[in-house]
Amino acid sequence: MNNEPAIVWMKAPFLRLLPAFAAGIIFHFYLKPNPQLLWIAFAIAIMFLIAVPGLRSWWHFRRGWLTGIFVQILLFAMGGLTLSFRDLSNDPLCISTIYRSEYRIAALIQEPLSKKKGSWKTTATITLSGQNGMPTETKGRVLLYFDKSISTEGIGYGSQIYFSQKLEPILSAGNPGAFDFKRYNFFQGIYFQVFLKANQFLILPERKTKLLPRMLFDIRDKTIAILRKFIQGNREAGLAEALLLGYKDDLDKELVQSYSNTGVVHVIAISGLHLGLIYWLLGLILKPVERMPGGKIVKTIFVITGLWIFALLAGAGPSVLRSALMLTFVVCGENF
Repeated sequence: MNNEPAIVWMKAPFLRLLPAFAAGIIFHFYLKPNPQLLWIAFAIAIMFLIAVPGLRSWWHFRRGWLTGIFVQILLFAMGGLTLSFRDLSNDPLCISTIYRSEYRIAALIQEPLSKKKGSWKTTATITLSGQNGMPTETKGRVLLYFDKSISTEGIGYGSQIYFSQKLEPILSAGNPGAFDFKRYNFFQGIYFQVFLKANQFLILPERKTKLLPRMLFDIRDKTIAILRKFIQGNREAGLAEALLLGYKDDLDKELVQSYSNTGVVHVIAISGLHLGLIYWLLGLILKPVERMPGGKIVKTIFVITGLWIFALLAGAGPSVLRSALMLTFVVCGENF
């Protein structure tokens, strides 16, 4: 009976690690301490834990609780620093810090346009130009909304547009307990929004793209085109896109509302279930490969590659990345 708590800790060690890490995140979110204090706590904890193995064994065992305290301090500091890295608002180059309404703006679009009611939506990073004409690259992103009536030719991932329209702050919901759109975007590193009509911006000829995102967007677009070719009906094709790729722009609004009303809207969101099916299917297809010389290694490489390609195509959301990482460990554990 006395060993039951120890057995629980051994079976679920993260129960001892998670609270301190979560407390560090909460502490930084609400109190916003100077990051240098967290770095000092982090350094002290690291130095102590490095020094412990060199101490006499009798001291180590008698003062084991002290080691536990410094581990908790380390995790607390790591939690606060994790949020500090994500929070750009204290960075001198953050757009929320240096933007002024008189600045002219060059926006680099970061993702393909998505259809919204009455507009096209995307996100962009911003370069500001003041009266001296010197461009300043900022950190953080803005939401761009284009009027639905404009031609979207030439506007997409990697496009650069130039405009002087004033950026507007993102407003939070007025109702207590409602979804906080401002906070959500803050966690995404998005601080402003702007709505542009046809005569309010200029498309620059040069495109700036990165190889991996461009390849993923191209593969996604081609996959969507294939689904639309072989699946009859916009409603059915939109549902297939959401279930297979996590692409929700073509989902029928009434269908989404029906799923919401029945409490199963999570079914049309990419999650660990989808990754599990991909893992099972790839394992089934590649099972004969195991009989070949070095087949286990080949199978492991293909399964892990397939999982991560799907995770990236599905938008690389936190739940998808978490599932991909966990299944990667499972695959490695099964084959090595």
